[in-house]
Amino acid sequence: MVARVSPAVVRVITVRPRHDEEASTSAAGATATAFQATDTFTGSGFFIDPSGYIGTNKHVVDGAISLFVVTADGLRYPASVVGISDKSDIALLHINAGGRPLPFVRFGDSDQVRVGDKVFAIGSPFGFDNTVTAGIISAVNRDIMESPFDDYLQTDAAINHGNSGGPLFNMEGEVIGMTSVIFSPDPGSAGIGFAMHQTFRVGADQLDDA
Repeated sequence: MVARVSPAVVRVITVRPRHDEEASTSAAGATATAFQATDTFTGSGFFIDPSGYIGTNKHVVDGAISLFVVTADGLRYPASVVGISDKSDIALLHINAGGRPLPFVRFGDSDQVRVGDKVFAIGSPFGFDNTVTAGIISAVNRDIMESPFDDYLQTDAAINHGNSGGPLFNMEGEVIGMTSVIFSPDPGSAGIGFAMHQTFRVGADQLDDA
């Protein structure tokens, strides 16, 4: 199952400007703050159709000055944001793969998910591509006050920084959620993570053109 679905999962690389807090003062006394460096961040995403459209979290791509996507076979593509939701943590990206058909996910019915169901996540935690973690659904209908549509699936499958925007699969290999939030006192997973499900469907209908 993992071998079948993992080619549809990608790493999302975001380059953002770093704000230099040290202001420079000109001879005329004017003060300006310059962007003197950039930072690179990693998230995850997944192809939702063969033409190169990718679902991910909005917080993965917020503030980006450039975006890249690395596919499971190691190819790197420039990406663009083509849609973003202002009410939920969802963004839609696109890459041009030169007409090559791309592997894509199938969606399951997240409303049928029950506590105790086995699930697995695929993503790029800490930049380690194609990392697979597994667990169960720990709770459903969690409101964590992230958006007007909060109705998260809680899972104990390990979700860490870099998993954001990646898919949560049921045991039929269907996407039932987008891994988005972790609660942990430390940088790593503490066994409590959250994936959007109904949020993803509702928010996707309200994407604004980027």
